[in-house]
Amino acid sequence: MTLLTLQRSWIRREVPVEFSGTVQLNASVSSNLEGIGSVARVIPKASDRTFAFAGVVTDAQLYDGTTVNIGQPLKAFDCTTRAVTVTAEQPK
Repeated sequence: MTLLTLQRSWIRREVPVEFSGTVQLNASVSSNLEGIGSVARVIPKASDRTFAFAGVVTDAQLYDGTTVNIGQPLKAFDCTTRAVTVTAEQPK
């Protein structure tokens, strides 16, 4: 004649990883009448073929799951129904 409530919780950890860099384009060009075979011949100045990029990648994981049992005494009237309630909350 006890209501048992189980509370489960986790710790969510997020790690943002910032990145940045530059990329210089130089690729093959399809055949053409001029016989140009690469982007570097079309755009000879390297700085005109160089582009900056940046961003953030975030990794998240759940850790340290804990369970707490909470017992609460019931009266005979409370035991006449067999209702089970399950609720859940997403970790933030």
